[in-house]
Amino acid sequence: MTMKQYESKMLLVGNPENRRVTMFQDTLLKSGHSSAAVISYLDLLQRRTNLCDILTPGMDVRVESPGENFEVERELLRLGFADAKAEGCVCIDPATLDTMHYDHGRILCHRQWYLGLTRFLRSLRNLPCRFMNAPDDIHCMFDKTETHRRCQASSIPVPPSINSVQSFDELITAMSMAGWDRVFIKLAYGSSASGVGALHRLKDGTMRLATTTEMVCDHEGLKLYNSLKPRTYTNPNDIAKLIDEWCRHYVHVEKWLPKVGQDGYPCDLRIVMIGGEPAHLGLCNSEYSDKLAKALAEAPIMDSIETLDLSSGTLGDEGVEALLASSKLTKLKKLDVHHHYLSDDCMKKLAALSCEVNLEDQEEADDNDDRYVAVSE
Repeated sequence: MTMKQYESKMLLVGNPENRRVTMFQDTLLKSGHSSAAVISYLDLLQRRTNLCDILTPGMDVRVESPGENFEVERELLRLGFADAKAEGCVCIDPATLDTMHYDHGRILCHRQWYLGLTRFLRSLRNLPCRFMNAPDDIHCMFDKTETHRRCQASSIPVPPSINSVQSFDELITAMSMAGWDRVFIKLAYGSSASGVGALHRLKDGTMRLATTTEMVCDHEGLKLYNSLKPRTYTNPNDIAKLIDEWCRHYVHVEKWLPKVGQDGYPCDLRIVMIGGEPAHLGLCNSEYSDKLAKALAEAPIMDSIETLDLSSGTLGDEGVEALLASSKLTKLKKLDVHHHYLSDDCMKKLAALSCEVNLEDQEEADDNDDRYVAVSE
């Protein structure tokens, strides 16, 4: 494969079947650009393709996530084995990797995977091209502890953290010394909320660990899966077992800071600024979605944002009707209200808007007319 096969001046490194690649290609075409040439991670990792034979000086290169492809995960684990073994961390040898099959959601050796990704990214450093996302920056972004350190060094507010926790017992001791009753525990080299937990020690000594990680014990021992389904562990032995297993793969621990909320009920608040102006506003997972929507109907910020996210909460017809009456929604490019409590008629009104609208996950109130957020603290 050579660059002569492509007229595009942009190259995309990724998994061709992945939505991140296809959505980026769609965006290029909608913006009037030609699609990018796509080189798969698997071809590069298995050395079926050499980037040096494809690139031209000044070419733009975007490196997409290597996730959601087991064969690519296997090759990155293989590439990271020697470094992982030398480091003494938990790892899977190449012979075992050859016998493994796709096991949906299973969390494998994140540190070994990261070391493989590190080797791959280093091979891109000196290529004659312009990176849209520099390999060294990607390397940092997959390391939560290093990202935390850089943010601190740049005076960007981050939660206080606990360093070098290697077991459940060490974590509890460190929390006691810091005077913390809540922490977030994250696999230091994970992504997509894989291996993330929120631990709360109550005043009566009991504990609650909220996470999407599922533990499965079989003849091969303990296995962890990222189920994407929130669950809460309350058994202290289960909590200790899971945290100890996370710690074998290195963890990053941060103080659990309260979310912004209204009348004691939390919501997820996100504002993305572009060129000094707010472009994206997210008020998600709120028990007061209708009140928030009614407030937004009169809020000046709605005149400048392009995307609005009111998803995962309790949004109903009352809030949407207020927004529709204000004409604020007509300026949006995208509206996300998935996990909502809207009537069919109200959904039709939103679907008729000129912007992109996500109306997935229509919910129904219970017999007491109560509504529930997608994820509750």
